[in-house]
Amino acid sequence: MGFLEAKIATDRMLSIKGQITRASVNQALGATKGYRSDLLCKPWYYGTAPLHIPNNTDWTVTPRDGHMVQVQGCTPISAADPDIARARAIEQSSGL
Repeated sequence: MGFLEAKIATDRMLSIKGQITRASVNQALGATKGYRSDLLCKPWYYGTAPLHIPNNTDWTVTPRDGHMVQVQGCTPISAADPDIARARAIEQSSGL
């Protein structure tokens, strides 16, 4: 995820027209919505919500013969965690 978060931040900063300042970077990052990658199960977002957990679905992987292999496709992480449930409610009410 570190690589992907850095890529999202870099792509957003490269989208800035004009001066790159703290304000313009914050605006670009805050406007992130619908960022797609083959490393994510669903589009990445950020914004003004009080809680952000855009990566709340995941692939299940396991080691096999010295490599990690996928054993299950994109699956929602359990909403038994109150923060996951809250994040999904925010996503739904925000149309994300």
